[in-house]
Amino acid sequence: KARKVKNTQGKTLKMQIGELVRGGSTVMTDEWASYNGLAVKYIHETINHSSGEYVRGNVHTNGIESFWALMKRGIVGQYHKVSPRHLDKYIHEFAFRYNNRDVAVAFDLALQKAVSI
Repeated sequence: KARKVKNTQGKTLKMQIGELVRGGSTVMTDEWASYNGLAVKYIHETINHSSGEYVRGNVHTNGIESFWALMKRGIVGQYHKVSPRHLDKYIHEFAFRYNNRDVAVAFDLALQKAVSI
């Protein structure tokens, strides 16, 4: 799941994570200070990009970084410009694409969902 947030302050990010992630789950982030304190409710693993660390065993942020990179390229290459008013709709579209990237019949699934609304 992904969604637009009003800012990247700790209070905002922790509230969003709290709504989407079950307590006790493992949360992997980079070293952004707003994530400090997640270990109170989660197993918080951190990757330190500023020191050149990108993977440590099973700990990484490659999945979410890949998602945002694909979305940014999709907006620039396909839509060219997105208004803040409709940003959530684009985020949902790209989350669907990302979550179904390995589904052989993804197009059929998208059509089925579109006609069932």
